[in-house]
Amino acid sequence: MTLSGLIEEYYKNPYIQELDKKRKSIVLILKILLFVLTAVLFVLIYYLKPDFVGIIQLVAVEAGVFAVLYYLIIKNYRREFKEKVVYSLVSLFGDNFKYFPEDKINSVKYDLSGLFLIPYDKYEGEDYVKGSLKNVAFEFSDIHTEYKTTDSKGRTQWHTIFKGTFFLSEFNKSFKGIVLVYPDYSERFLGSVANTFQKFNSNGLEFVKMDSPEFEKEFKVYSNDQILARYVLSTSLMEKILKFKKAVNRPIYLSFRHNMMFVAISGNNNFEPPVFKSLSDYGYVENMLKSFYYIAKLVEMLSLERKIWKNL
Repeated sequence: MTLSGLIEEYYKNPYIQELDKKRKSIVLILKILLFVLTAVLFVLIYYLKPDFVGIIQLVAVEAGVFAVLYYLIIKNYRREFKEKVVYSLVSLFGDNFKYFPEDKINSVKYDLSGLFLIPYDKYEGEDYVKGSLKNVAFEFSDIHTEYKTTDSKGRTQWHTIFKGTFFLSEFNKSFKGIVLVYPDYSERFLGSVANTFQKFNSNGLEFVKMDSPEFEKEFKVYSNDQILARYVLSTSLMEKILKFKKAVNRPIYLSFRHNMMFVAISGNNNFEPPVFKSLSDYGYVENMLKSFYYIAKLVEMLSLERKIWKNL
C-alpha cells in the first residue's frame, strides 16, 4: 500500500461526508458557546469591576469552562471518526493489524526503553496499534508524558517530556547491552546529563563516535558497549534511519535494549479528526496518514535488517 493509495482509500470512505456534516454542526455550536461565554465575561467584568488580576482569573475560568465543554461536544465526533474511518484504514494493512483507540503502550515498556531520563508524573496515551508485518511483530501508540513543578506560591505547572508516537518491535535474535540514539540537538534538552552518562548511569553509558558523518550530523549515540553500538547501527541500518527521519520530518529517538527496538517520534496525535477544517482537506489527510504509513515502512525496514542480528 503506497501513501497515495492510502489517501485514495480514505476519500472512498462513505462516512467522511456524514461526519463532515456533524463537524460543521459542532463548529456552529462552538461559535455560539464562545459568543455566550464572552458575553458572560463582559457582564461579570461590568458588574464586579475586578482589578487586572481579577480579570485574568475570570478569563482563566472561562477558558477552562470552554475547554471542558469543547471536549464534551466533540467527544462523540472523535469516537465515530475512529470507529468508522480509522478502523478501516488500519485494516487495509491486513488482518494482523489491530486498532484500539482508547488503549496505549504500557508504561513499563516506555520505561524499558531508557530514552527519557526525567521521571514523569503523568502518563497518557491513545490510538494503540499492534500487529505483525513480514514476520516482524510491533506495537505503537500516541504517548504524552509530563512532569509537574510547584512554585513558592503553590502553583502547579505541567511540563512535557515526550509527546508523539512511541513504537517498539522485538527481534528474534538477542543481544546484550544498550544503545541510545538521540537527535543531535537533544543535548540542550537533556542538559548536563547527556554529557555525563558514564559517570551517573549505572550502565556506564558513554558517547559513541560513528563512522557515518551524515548520521552524526543528525544524531548522538550513547552505549555501554562501543563494539555493540557499531554492530547494531550497521551502515545499512544508519542509512535507513536517516531516510526514515527525512520522510517523517520530525525529531526521532531510538533505543536498542532487551532484544527490542524502541522508536519515539515527536509530533501531534496520529488519528485526531479536525474540527475547524474539512475532513476532506488534503493537507490534513496527508499529514494524518503520513505518520502511520511511514511507521509501516519502518516495520518493513526492520524486516530487511533482521539478517544482521546475531547473538552477542
